[in-house]
Amino acid sequence: MSGRSNDSPREAEWARRGVSGMWIWVKRPTAFVARNGNSIIAVSSVLIACLSLYFTIQAQNDDRAYKELLIKPSLSRQAHSVDFSVVIANVGLGPAQIKDILYQFGGECISMVDANGELSRASYDKVIDGLNTRFLNDIFSFGIPNTAPTAITTRNHVLFPEEIIGVGKEVVLFRVDDSSLEMFRTKMKALDVKLTQSLIDQFTARALTLPISIKYCSMSGKYCEINEPEGETGKRCRFK
Repeated sequence: MSGRSNDSPREAEWARRGVSGMWIWVKRPTAFVARNGNSIIAVSSVLIACLSLYFTIQAQNDDRAYKELLIKPSLSRQAHSVDFSVVIANVGLGPAQIKDILYQFGGECISMVDANGELSRASYDKVIDGLNTRFLNDIFSFGIPNTAPTAITTRNHVLFPEEIIGVGKEVVLFRVDDSSLEMFRTKMKALDVKLTQSLIDQFTARALTLPISIKYCSMSGKYCEINEPEGETGKRCRFK
């Protein structure tokens, strides 16, 4: 038998060109790399450095965001029937700084700062009157036979912008003063049990739905929260 290939001359030529073409495709990139090796290394180093910087910055931002979440404040309205108090409590993980606050009484949005940027005494008096009306006059109108009318003394605190509420701390907005508390309890005990519980329930419900719009932030200012509840008329006091 002959040792010659059975391929035709045309097939042999195609095979030769195929090998040659493949070699060209391999040789050209290799030659390019050989000529521009230093430039390629320099560009690659810059890209790697840029990516490294990007991921470092991203990691730092993520770390700051995570730490911020660990110190964010959270304010809630609470009521205590022991001393008939209404409080704003910080149940979050960091101090809360009040940035702005609006009280709503009688359908009016009351700001503690006037048009000149000064603290308003008139607004202060309105808020004190509104708190006493909401939590005392409108609920505990005692009409007990054979008992003399008794003036109930209360203590109030009006929150202002820039006040800080620490972690686990609470600000008492309204409470019956110690000087009147015993008499207040005596009056309550003289009432029917069901009526007494009904009054306490009303007091608690009014405390939890107290229409105070509050904007507060963490001490770093990175985390802020805005709470704008509806008032009894369905109106919301919104910040500008």
